[in-house]
Amino acid sequence: MATLWSRKDLPSTDDLTAQIFEDMRDLSFDPLNDCPEVVEKTKRERERVFQAWNRFALELLRLQDPDEVWIDLCKGCKKVEDHVRVFIMYYVRYGEVRRLFLGPEDMKWSESSNSSVSVLGL
Repeated sequence: MATLWSRKDLPSTDDLTAQIFEDMRDLSFDPLNDCPEVVEKTKRERERVFQAWNRFALELLRLQDPDEVWIDLCKGCKKVEDHVRVFIMYYVRYGEVRRLFLGPEDMKWSESSNSSVSVLGL
């Protein structure tokens, strides 16, 4: 059975590898057009939520490697979905963040999620 890699005009492995890395170098200067730019505020919020996930997974779920949940999700493993669901549930229920307020207290604790949009952003 013929495959792409069995063509008679295929360059040698070394030449092909060199060409692949050259093409990759060229591609790195051409970003994907359909990826929207993420603003700095969103990047900080994502980082804060990810840190909350790591603490939740390590301290409360007692997982050895919190990243393994995301890898298993990508693989389609259904049993780890409950880990993520319970995190979101507890993040909404108990999550707090220090925010700037006008008044006698400049900074005070408030709910980390106060709208459905912020929950959907998780």
